[in-house]
Amino acid sequence: MKTLAWHETLELHEILAATTYYLFKLKSHSKQITDKELKELYITSIEKIRKSNSRFIKKIGRIAYVHVLVLIKIFII
Repeated sequence: MKTLAWHETLELHEILAATTYYLFKLKSHSKQITDKELKELYITSIEKIRKSNSRFIKKIGRIAYVHVLVLIKIFII
């Protein structure tokens, strides 16, 4: 298993947080769209971002999770 540096772990979490935020925004705005083509584009984007986030989490999830737990212990305790 590859080990990541602390700053790499934080960067990966920032990427995941940003894409999750955009996914939320796309989902919330898609309900208001009346144009059929635009709505299909939103739905396609939502599906692709969701799949991408899932693969991302599976690939780096365990590595990053351990680093975040250690960081929490360092900065909170």
